[in-house]
Amino acid sequence: MNASGRHPASPAVSFAVLLLLFALVLFGGSAALAVEDAASADAPSTAAAAVVGNPSGEYLLHVGDRIRLWVWGEPSLTTEVAVMPDGTVSLPLVGTLYLLGKSVPVATKEVEEACGRYLKDPRVSLSCIPQAPLQVYVQGSVSSPGPVAYDPRFRLLDYLGQAGGPTTGADLSNVVVTSVSGARVGSTRLDLGAPLRADAAPAAGAPDPSVGADTANPVLSPGDTIWVGRAVPVAVIGAVRNPGAIDYRQGLRLSEYVSLAGGPTVRSDLGRSLLRHTKDGVTTSRKLDVGAALTNPNTLEFDPVLAPGDVLTVPEKFLAEGLNWSDVLRAVTAGVLWWDR
Repeated sequence: MNASGRHPASPAVSFAVLLLLFALVLFGGSAALAVEDAASADAPSTAAAAVVGNPSGEYLLHVGDRIRLWVWGEPSLTTEVAVMPDGTVSLPLVGTLYLLGKSVPVATKEVEEACGRYLKDPRVSLSCIPQAPLQVYVQGSVSSPGPVAYDPRFRLLDYLGQAGGPTTGADLSNVVVTSVSGARVGSTRLDLGAPLRADAAPAAGAPDPSVGADTANPVLSPGDTIWVGRAVPVAVIGAVRNPGAIDYRQGLRLSEYVSLAGGPTVRSDLGRSLLRHTKDGVTTSRKLDVGAALTNPNTLEFDPVLAPGDVLTVPEKFLAEGLNWSDVLRAVTAGVLWWDR
């Protein structure tokens, strides 16, 4: 017994205490590593996030993903909702918010700010349960519109091919790509006439052939939408058998549209035909010899490929075949008599 009245610790007791401390350190460190590993398993990997096309490496919300919302002290606001096709979610109290293409931290901040209009200093917890597979959406004038599985090797034209390709009435000069992630967030209008008509004669509104693949045929990101417009009909009017509007067909030439309009009449003046083309609000006109196009089909000089919205006018001859001077005299006499009434 020492001066304080306590018994000194025996060597056995000291060893047991040291052994206990060593066990705590060993198993405590293992437990910490297990927690860290579990957290790593729950979080999306950087590689998986990078596939989404987000430079920051964070997962971005897609259509179909489910969102869990919890507001501290407000159990009535706890909910689980899905990202709708229009990119919105409907939440209690705050209503509809557009969250498509946003990371979870950004979405959390926006929900918190929205709740702040009704609650004082709200604390929001938001988590995402990915549901939707990575897809690119192809809409408009394609054979099989709908979602196409995302493939990082694909470019825009590859996705169009997966959707069955453009229809005959598609306007390839009016293709809009809308991106919700990556470096091209927003909508971009593209002219695909050059890459899809590489072997065809250029139309009146054909794109610059010097446009590179990265511009005319870009790599897309998951969630991007491709919209292919429907072409404005081509009009063939005047001295043809069936004048009127004709559905635009990709690559069709002037002679083919005249044939679809029933061909010229006996009174048509083919050499004075007029072709009007409108692009970006500017209309230009040029004279054409439809007779040369019909006798020299599939030639660039005489038989050009027409563009959506082109208007071809075939005038009548003053003295056409079958019209003699007596017909002209009767017409003039009838006009004079009408004028004197």
